[in-house]
Order: sequence, then structure tokens, then C-alpha cells
Amino acid sequence: DPDARRLVLAARDDRALGLLCHLDAAGPRSVVALLDETDLCESDLHGMVAEFRAAGLVARREVDGRRGYGLTDAGTAALDRLS
Repeated sequence: DPDARRLVLAARDDRALGLLCHLDAAGPRSVVALLDETDLCESDLHGMVAEFRAAGLVARREVDGRRGYGLTDAGTAALDRLS
């Protein structure tokens, strides 16, 4: 499955997979909220998001007037296939 393959290649560790699962459960989140809600530092967060955006799993969203991110349809489909 191409969506699941993209997820496996982009989510290189448990923390990255956890971020995708968090976005799936919580919906689109601002960068500020993600930093507050996870144990990721800004550098790690942006690195993971860059990988996910390149894979088409995450896209930029405006959340409460701030820059944020949410899952794409491909990201949701990939997580659904893993469960």
C-alpha cells in the first residue's frame, strides 16, 4: 500500500509515529500547541514535519490564526492501514 509505505519511510522512530498519531487524535494543531503538548523541541518538531510534508502525510494549516499542521487524507489513510 503506497500510503502505508510513505508512513513507514517518513516516521523513522516512535516519537515521529507518536506525532502523527497525536495529529490524528487532536486534529490540526498550531506549532505552539504541538510544542506544548509533546516532548519535542522546536528543531525536532520541524524536522519531523518536514519529512511528513515531503511524504505528503502532513500539510500546513492555519490554526487559531497561527501556523500549524494537520494530517492530509493520505496521512489519515496510512494510519488507518496500520491499525
